[in-house]
Amino acid sequence: MRVFKTFLKIAVHKIPTVIMYFVIFAIILICTASDASQNNEFEQTRLVVSVNDLDNSAASRELAKYIAKNHNIVDIGTDDESIQDALYYHTLSYFLTINEGFEEKLENGETDGLFESIKDANYKSQYLDTQLTEYVSAASMFIARGMSAQQACAETSAASDISVEVTVESFSSGEALDSDFAMFIQYLAYVLVLIMMLGLTPILITFNQSDIRRRMDSSALPISRKTMQLILGSSVVTAAVWIAFMLLGVVCYGGKMFTETGGLAMLNSFVYVIIFTGAAVLAAQFDLNANVLSMVSNVISLGMCFLCGVFVPQEMLGNEVLSAAKFLPAYWYVKANNMLFGLGDTAFTAAKYMTYLGVEMLFAIALFTAAMAVARTKMRSSQ
Repeated sequence: MRVFKTFLKIAVHKIPTVIMYFVIFAIILICTASDASQNNEFEQTRLVVSVNDLDNSAASRELAKYIAKNHNIVDIGTDDESIQDALYYHTLSYFLTINEGFEEKLENGETDGLFESIKDANYKSQYLDTQLTEYVSAASMFIARGMSAQQACAETSAASDISVEVTVESFSSGEALDSDFAMFIQYLAYVLVLIMMLGLTPILITFNQSDIRRRMDSSALPISRKTMQLILGSSVVTAAVWIAFMLLGVVCYGGKMFTETGGLAMLNSFVYVIIFTGAAVLAAQFDLNANVLSMVSNVISLGMCFLCGVFVPQEMLGNEVLSAAKFLPAYWYVKANNMLFGLGDTAFTAAKYMTYLGVEMLFAIALFTAAMAVARTKMRSSQ
């Protein structure tokens, strides 16, 4: 087991580098997954609004009641300095003036010049603009049916209270899990590639250096045993990396890792890390220095993650992009995760899940086969 012991000694020397990448990417992974997580519950945005009713009619008062029902009303006065100060210090989002003649214009079917507004320069202020437009449109329809402006405004306000119960259906394999946990599993597609390529490949490159390889080949140790010990060492490193991230998941998400969905997600990630063990073995057959290896690893990881749906959901990618992404393993990894966590429109079935894992295993087999072919070609050329 001399080769295996030497492999582990080299791996120990690489541990600081691997730990550095692990910590950096673990922090990025947790922060990104947390930011990217979404809550399925809807909560209406309430702005801080000040209303200046110059019309003081029954219709304008109904409108003021409607705004108060949906937003937080404050009284800051009507002078420009107070308004500008409130907007600057973000104690006010929207100052609305209901112009004189509002009720009369509304009854006559006029929709221009009903309001004037001073608002904060952000997208939230557009929310009240949209509400006012919809309010006037609905009130105008009621007036067209023969109602007075006051009745129309009252009916519009009452109609806004109508709501329906919405049930969110999940297509996941089991109980619903937090989306931040789903994103943690999803972003492993990025982290595992870099860790394996930058952690395992340099160790294998050491053994593939021409002088070291010739010395090992000329020794009494059979090539088959040397190869098996290198495979064993690579397996230990692969298992250690995968277990480290699974333990990180347990620390962050606890029992969610041991649910049915969590277990299947861990299995998916294990198959995925095997793929990039094969990629690391293949990359080690070439004489790559640290800078080139880092560049190649980043291109592969970032390219796959953008094309395959890690950073951008697959449903938002074009058909052409997805057609090309099918030739990359991350596509099938993400496809399986989307089905597991109910993030896509495909309901979970064991057959589909195993099919996706089977496709991933084909990528692993192809990479290991390519690595063996390159290694054999190099051996023949060196003889």
